[in-house]
Amino acid sequence: MYMRTTIDLPDDLLKRAKMAAVERGASVRQLVIEGLQYSLAREASQPDAKRLPKLPSKGRKSYDLSNKEIESILLNESAKPYGRPS
Repeated sequence: MYMRTTIDLPDDLLKRAKMAAVERGASVRQLVIEGLQYSLAREASQPDAKRLPKLPSKGRKSYDLSNKEIESILLNESAKPYGRPS
């Protein structure tokens, strides 16, 4: 099943896509489908660098924190000895 949608592309990118489609004997639609499939598959195969892996808890509490959350905790902890508000 296909759903119709509209996307805005820069003129030069659309021209390149049309030329590539002609060279491959495909349609621009097919190029877009293949490009999205490739991009999403590649993204899914790469680990998320923004999140730390969960460690086995072995009775301890485990946390699933982003780098930003960890940085905030560390900044708050390092500010406490100096009387800075957290």
